[in-house]
Amino acid sequence: MVDGAFIEVYLSSEHYAKSAITAAVELGDGRTLLGTTGRGLVVKQGESLVPFTTEGLLSRPISINDLCRLEGGLFAASSNNIGIVFFDANGRVLQVLDRANDHRLARVRKLRSRRRRHPLGVAHQWYRPD
Repeated sequence: MVDGAFIEVYLSSEHYAKSAITAAVELGDGRTLLGTTGRGLVVKQGESLVPFTTEGLLSRPISINDLCRLEGGLFAASSNNIGIVFFDANGRVLQVLDRANDHRLARVRKLRSRRRRHPLGVAHQWYRPD
């Protein structure tokens, strides 16, 4: 569900397990960015799903836990495979909080944006040292 509207996606049976939608954010122009359990990031354009990007880190078939829109047209995605990835609407990766640096980054389930001056405010909300 995005902004109160359901997204209907029809896939062949071979794609069901890898294509479960875990998160969604609006990109604009009638496009929706979807996070999946095994296909990484895909874009819903009309009735079809297309890869979000064809190059780099975000083109890999990774499991996405959550997506978050940040200020300035930026986005964040959490993944068990990587950690937290910050990127723009074109798929250009700006920063990665890699799970190799802290094992807790591999298990981020929810991302929330805060209204702060810092564009990576989502990380400040999630990561609170005890």
